[in-house]
Amino acid sequence: GGMGGMGSRSQPVPTTQYKLSCSLEDLYQGVTKRLKVTRRRSANNPQGSATEKILTVEVKPGWKAGTKLTYAGEGDEMPDGRAKNIEIIIEEQSHGTFRRDSHDLHLNLNLSLVEALTGYERTIKTLDGRNLRIADKKVTRPNQEARFPREGMPIAKQPGTKGDLILHFNVEFPRSLTEEQ
Repeated sequence: GGMGGMGSRSQPVPTTQYKLSCSLEDLYQGVTKRLKVTRRRSANNPQGSATEKILTVEVKPGWKAGTKLTYAGEGDEMPDGRAKNIEIIIEEQSHGTFRRDSHDLHLNLNLSLVEALTGYERTIKTLDGRNLRIADKKVTRPNQEARFPREGMPIAKQPGTKGDLILHFNVEFPRSLTEEQ
């Protein structure tokens, strides 16, 4: 018997990483983004020192920050003639209204003391542009939460399903009241 597995093996191809910033709306609906990369050529290549390339990235609904995509052989040329891989890492931009936690969206909602005691009605603009009407005529306690199923982020591995929208209520108490109030 011989020494199994001792044959020549090629070295793994190195990877160059790029970050791709996406808004919460992009990650909710999906989007096509383009990323310009500069591909350096090996010193042995007589065709010049660098070329620019546009990579097309199809961001799927529900992707999360940290999602990685690999473009094999699209990176810098190495002295042996092979090209490095490019790895795109999705970054999520912060949003002015919503905060994402896995598949759920969180929203802080301020209520006046009167609204907390007598009920509230609001319209929330969702990430896909819909107007979601929420209302409750019951008493709302400070720091209470309300959950709206299937109004959160799409779940990439389960098309057609979504996480929840979770409202966090902040009751604004007045600093003082008049005798009449």
